[in-house]
Amino acid sequence: MVLAKGHQLCRGKYTIEKVLGRGNFRITYLPRDRKGEPVALKTLKDELHYSQDFERLQQP
Repeated sequence: MVLAKGHQLCRGKYTIEKVLGRGNFRITYLPRDRKGEPVALKTLKDELHYSQDFERLQQP
């Protein structure tokens, strides 16, 4: 799932502002908290959820 600008996470605690970058495996977003402080969020690309390596890719 690609997150769009304005998408809220954690019951509105964070709001997606923009995509910072895309790599081979992940998409990095810039959300801001309710105070306007920036944080970073990295998610696996959608197509990797169906990969045989999905379990391994979830490891930190």
